[in-house]
Amino acid sequence: MAASAVGAGASVIHEGTMTKRGQNWRTWKERLFSLNSNGILSYFEVENGFRSLKGTVDIRECTAILSAHKAGIKWPVGSDGVAAAGDPACCLALVLPSRTFYFVCRNTHFARVWALLLRAYATKLQEFFEEPVNGPSPFLDQEVLSIIEGIASLLPEFISAGAAGLRDAAEAVSGLVFCGGVGERARDATVSSGAVAQLTRLLQALPETDPARANVVQLLAMLAAGSEHRKVSIGQAAPYKILKDILGLGPSAAERANAAAILIDLLTGDQDRVNTVLDEGGAETVTYLLQHGTETQKLEAASIAIMHCVGPRKHAFFEAGAVTALVPLLRAPNATLVRRATCLLGHLAGGDGAGSRAEAILSCQGHDRLVVLLEHEDDAIRSDAAATLWNLAQFVPLESLPRYRTFHHAVVPLIQLLPTTSLEVRLSAVGALASIAHLSDELRNEIVRCPSALPALARLLASADTPTCVEAARVINNLTDGERDRPQRAHAAIAAGCVPPLIAMLVAREEEFDATRDETFCCAILDALMNFAWAGDGPCNTLVEAGVVPPLIFFLEGPPATARRAAQCVRNLSAFADRQPRAFGLVRAGAVPPLCSLLFSTDPETRVQAAAALRNMANGDKMTDPTLRLAIVADGRAVEGLVRMVDPADMRGSVQAINALCNLAQSDCVRPHLRRHAVHELCKGPAVASVSALDNDARHIAGLLQSCLSEPTPGNKFDVGSEYTAIVYVEADAVPVRAVANILTSNGVRLWTQPPTETSQVTPAIASDLCKCIVIACSKHTLASATLRAAVEHAQQAGKVVLGITVEPGYVPTGWLSEALGLAPTFDASSPPAAAAAIGSILESVPPSCKTEKVWGVS
Repeated sequence: MAASAVGAGASVIHEGTMTKRGQNWRTWKERLFSLNSNGILSYFEVENGFRSLKGTVDIRECTAILSAHKAGIKWPVGSDGVAAAGDPACCLALVLPSRTFYFVCRNTHFARVWALLLRAYATKLQEFFEEPVNGPSPFLDQEVLSIIEGIASLLPEFISAGAAGLRDAAEAVSGLVFCGGVGERARDATVSSGAVAQLTRLLQALPETDPARANVVQLLAMLAAGSEHRKVSIGQAAPYKILKDILGLGPSAAERANAAAILIDLLTGDQDRVNTVLDEGGAETVTYLLQHGTETQKLEAASIAIMHCVGPRKHAFFEAGAVTALVPLLRAPNATLVRRATCLLGHLAGGDGAGSRAEAILSCQGHDRLVVLLEHEDDAIRSDAAATLWNLAQFVPLESLPRYRTFHHAVVPLIQLLPTTSLEVRLSAVGALASIAHLSDELRNEIVRCPSALPALARLLASADTPTCVEAARVINNLTDGERDRPQRAHAAIAAGCVPPLIAMLVAREEEFDATRDETFCCAILDALMNFAWAGDGPCNTLVEAGVVPPLIFFLEGPPATARRAAQCVRNLSAFADRQPRAFGLVRAGAVPPLCSLLFSTDPETRVQAAAALRNMANGDKMTDPTLRLAIVADGRAVEGLVRMVDPADMRGSVQAINALCNLAQSDCVRPHLRRHAVHELCKGPAVASVSALDNDARHIAGLLQSCLSEPTPGNKFDVGSEYTAIVYVEADAVPVRAVANILTSNGVRLWTQPPTETSQVTPAIASDLCKCIVIACSKHTLASATLRAAVEHAQQAGKVVLGITVEPGYVPTGWLSEALGLAPTFDASSPPAAAAAIGSILESVPPSCKTEKVWGVS
């Protein structure tokens, strides 16, 4: 009977208790009434919590709803169960063709609710209280607002009255649900009446199994929808925890759906409220909806997560199980849901602490599906999938990499996306390739082996889109990095034409460089060029031929980030076997002054790279022309800056600085300048001692510098740019040579001498254009030195003045010494008296340009 009366598919609209007059005995008894959506009003006897259906009324047949005085009966006064006995406003009569029903409600507000509800379903109604009804008409807004205010005022009393009060509160909520359905004004009035706080109290007071709780949740869902100020009121009442519990454990789908709707509404709008909801377990709520919600709820939850899955919130979503919830959504039939899930996984895979999140995505096989999505027809999905792989490759812990082969599977699909017309897809694809190319030599080789990869990257380097160019440059940078097959990859990139567009972009930025706008862009290009220059002489020569030097000089004077990279490029260009021609080109282009300036940078790494660049430019065991070293020390800041860098607290900088000083000290004509900056004293300090304790290479460098500068060289101090005389001798004759040198320098001769250098065919001091005169110290030891023979022959070919002094008693030059001296004057200096007697003649033979009026003394 109940099923037929209610009807299949009908839902309960309103429930409440009224006192009804019986038909036969006309006694008044309390019954529970339930109005259903099909217009059937059922009434029950309730005993010990169980309902027994007593009858039904088809409200659609009702012709009149009458007030107490129009009904024409004697209403009960003071009867049990009639809370408002004697108040006519609590009474109403329902007229049907077969019978008239008489009801007494518990209060006037409930009576008004029942009257309006019954009127809504009485399709044949002709009279409503004293008013005739001509067809259906809307409810009076003012009447509804008045009912809301009255019911809301009763809620605190009901809630405080215990179990009996909760029954009345449930009916009150049902009435508010009905009134709230009237329109926005009614819902605003519900909030304004202060009902929200009472509803939250009621939600906490009602048992989980009480059907009334579903009405409370339904009402809150109605109030939360649409209006921001209503959300604020609900947020202030803070029903988050119980709503989250209902979401997971609610007894009915409708109740869970309404709880989800409330939380979703509260997670949109005011940021402070959203943060509060998230702090109260909002991430768990969103994750639950992503796993168990309807498709619509999943879409809404994903949108919320995308907006708020930033910063520390990422970890909250991750801890709530978002990865596990999202990976299955990558296979959803709804493309919008797939796109949002992919985008959200991309958020989780990036940012601080992303390593554990990226590994979780990989362990859930999310990456396999992402690779499949790279071939999706929707550009947005392809772009998000590539962007997520970009983050995964960037943040996955390298120790976890061997367990996952997905990046190998992603290489070809990503390369196939490079020519696409979609800017977003192209950028995400090239960014993903840049991150993948950073992971291992195996992946770098796999990219290079793909025939279309490098040509496509070369085209992207010439793109007008700056972010795409930056990422393409990052790919090239990472491809030319690594430990294995690096030169081969660099040569392949050069053959594909990647170098000219890189340099062209630098030149273009040089003309209108804006540090704020262009720094990141230029750093990416300089990184790529730096790696090319590290691949060997061939790539270095290609860079120079393509015109890389002028923009490098420009960026040496740029912001710290670009200056450091430009210095490293110069360092690499001036390395390797054929470095000297490139080093000369760098010096002629003006690289030395900005490099010297960088020695004083506040950034330690910039100083290291500048010192290393100068070290390479001054390097060369076979460097016969000291021009490069002279050009470096000619800038007074070079040696000063290198000396300042030698610091026990900075071993890395100290090693590079000492290495550079050591290379400079290989030329005799540079040593006086080094000594003028007290480099020989620096050799005795703790910094050099600390450096020499590092390893064999460091000890060798420090030792070599000490050997060059520890013993004073016979000669006097003079400006590096002055013309001078050089004595050539072997170490065995050092004592008599030193005596002659002291006499010459005390008489104003600018003198430079150098011990034999067996690794050099021509002594740099003699080879310099500033050396105008050489004095050969003749002895049997000199005759046996092939090195000095080559030096003298070179000097003669250069047209220098040649003099001879014998430093061995009774020695007469023979062999090549005799040939070299020819008709040149030879003086006896084998003893101090002989040297003193011959000094006047020697002074007359020294060119005037090698003399100075001011005597500096022996250094």
